[in-house]
Parts: sequence; C-alpha cells; structure tokens
Amino acid sequence: MLGEFDLHLIREGRHEQLWQALGARPMVHQGVTGTRFTVWAPNALGVRVVGDFCCWDGTAYPMRSLGASGVWELFLPGVGEGALYKFDIARPDGSHTVRADPMARRTECPPATASIVHASHHRWHDQAWMAGRTGRPVTESPFSVYEVHLPSWRPGSATGSWPSNSPRTSGTSGSRTWSSCRSPSTPSAARGSTR
Repeated sequence: MLGEFDLHLIREGRHEQLWQALGARPMVHQGVTGTRFTVWAPNALGVRVVGDFCCWDGTAYPMRSLGASGVWELFLPGVGEGALYKFDIARPDGSHTVRADPMARRTECPPATASIVHASHHRWHDQAWMAGRTGRPVTESPFSVYEVHLPSWRPGSATGSWPSNSPRTSGTSGSRTWSSCRSPSTPSAARGSTR
C-alpha cells in the first residue's frame, strides 16, 4: 500500500514516479495475492473500483480516501493480470461518472475504453549501452533538439496578442526568457534575435 512519503510527494505535486504509485498494481499484500488500485481524485466524494471481476457493479468495491493527498486506494484479493476495470467517481454534486484509469499500464483497444490490470514482464538487455554512456563527455554525445513554434503556444494566438504581464511583448525579439529553447548551433541572425 502507499506509504507516507509517496503521499507527501503527491500532496506537494513533486512525485516523480507516479506510474509506480498510482494505477492498478498486481502484488502480494500481507501474504495475499491481488491488485492494489490507486487513483488521484481530490474533489471526489467517493470512488469505487468496477470491473469484469464484479460484473461492473458500482456498489461492490468502495475505495478508502487517503486524506488530504486526494488519493483513493483499495486492495482487491484475487484480482490479477488481465482483469478489466474503471473507477466509478462520485462528483461533488452527487452525480457519478465511470472513468478509465489515467495511469493504466494497459488499455483495451478502441472503441472499448476499460483499463487492464497489467504488470510489465519486459527485461531490458541494454546494460552495455547504458554503461558506455558514462565514458563519453556530454559535449561529444548525441542529443535531441526539439523545435517549438512559440507563437502557436502563446495565449491569444488566434488574435496575435500577447498578454501585457508576459515576459514576451512581441514576436521573438528582445527575449531572454526563451533563450534556452534555441539551438547553440544556429546563428542568432537566423533565429531572428536582436541580441
């Protein structure tokens, strides 16, 4: 089950391995084989697990709230890999919605939408490659460059406006805020910079 450290990091929004903390995880808990279900639903009045293991009955398996973290958790004995499931979430207005798991490790093929309990059995065989990465200086190693068309990401791009409280006032000129997006091998004149 989730520990206090996981809950602390989730509350702070700093958990960097949510795929291990949330979702459906087959496991052995106190000597019993089953699956731990966890989901972050901070505004829910209640959450239940539904699936093919309970004929999709939304009253069968209520989850327990883990307090201010917004996480809901339940361990279900006997539920294993391949089981289909979703979360039945009670909204603040009392209505219910049945949703797939946003942290599912496997899902049904569309148009079906259920999540599938799954544990990866893949074994990596790249130890030599990983070890070889440490012997090469970063400046001489391959790297990926991502190009971003900034105007398409700015607020008001449909009107061409830029908010006055934004670090950018027009186009790409005069900005030091976005300088980390530039490739070091591209001359600044080609980038349209006035620097």
